[in-house]
Amino acid sequence: MKKIVMMLAAFMTMNLSACSQGNKKESKEMTKVLVAYFSATGTTKGVAKQLAEVTGGKLHEIKPAQPYTDADLNWRDKQSRSSVEMKDKTSRPAITDKFKNMKDYDVIYVGFPIWWYTCPTIINTFMEAYAFKGKTVIPFATSGGSDIKKACEDLKAAYPDVNWKEGKLLNRATKKDIEAWVKTLTNDLSNMSTIYDYKALSNKGKEVNFADYKGKVLLVVNTASKCGFTPQYDGLEALYLKYKDQGLVIIGFPCDQFGHQEPGTNEEIEEFCRLNHGVTFPLMSKIEVNGENAHPIYKWLESQAGFAGFAPEHKLSKLMDEMLSKADPDYASKPDIKWNFTKFLINREGKVVGRFEPTSEPSDLEKPIEEQL
Repeated sequence: MKKIVMMLAAFMTMNLSACSQGNKKESKEMTKVLVAYFSATGTTKGVAKQLAEVTGGKLHEIKPAQPYTDADLNWRDKQSRSSVEMKDKTSRPAITDKFKNMKDYDVIYVGFPIWWYTCPTIINTFMEAYAFKGKTVIPFATSGGSDIKKACEDLKAAYPDVNWKEGKLLNRATKKDIEAWVKTLTNDLSNMSTIYDYKALSNKGKEVNFADYKGKVLLVVNTASKCGFTPQYDGLEALYLKYKDQGLVIIGFPCDQFGHQEPGTNEEIEEFCRLNHGVTFPLMSKIEVNGENAHPIYKWLESQAGFAGFAPEHKLSKLMDEMLSKADPDYASKPDIKWNFTKFLINREGKVVGRFEPTSEPSDLEKPIEEQL
């Protein structure tokens, strides 16, 4: 095993409700808010209505296909419907009135009553009914005594690719209380940036403004020439040739932070990529992606999408996990880049919609890319 690990090391070593008064393009890019809620007794519904008024968001009720009766909600009865559902972590109560055009909404508030210290399993049904990857989701809840902390933790653990914001318990909240909370969130969300806010140097030393890529689908990758994953250059180039006419741009950022596997100059890196892998997609100047000297664009990327987990079917995933766990047992909970050829998918609005670790082959990204084109 020691020999294998050594080989592996060598192998790899806004305002929420703002309305644009400008042209049609500006209107299309404004933040759209949805307030979705499940309310069994009407308490959460009242809060959700006030929240929709404050944010200017669209109100949507998460309705169970089979409404809950008083008997269903009897938490003292271990055989009641709610008791049985909450004991079964795989329970997914059916919902009706599926919301249309979820893809058009940037910020989604999700409200629910606290059941058994967490969210009702019908919220899991809702979260799994739509594509929330890369969207900002903000939980809010009502409760007879429990707080929202465990519910938020459970949701983050179940759906790690969502951009979760801190949830809020809104028991007996007045409109003024809700306005104060939304204001703090507005300050946070208004600072949400896109990749278009950043610049970098090309491998020729020329400044590249990422705003020039508006309307394109981007795949940003940290690369290395002497890594076991270096053959992925071939797959990346294949993706680029297949989809570039549809609007895909792949951008490589050479980095020497992992096993000293990118020691060359910008010129040497370009020559290597061109001669050995036929790379024609853009390459940037060599940068750092982790630590104090990390390039701003990577600090932003990591803030938008945390570690996605290694592909379980990949032959190196287990060894990478062992290697990284030995250095930091808590590595998986941190958003930093783990190794060369970590990939970030950016949609046509400049937002991160997916992160793919080195064990995800370029060919695995065809479907996610096609969904954005």
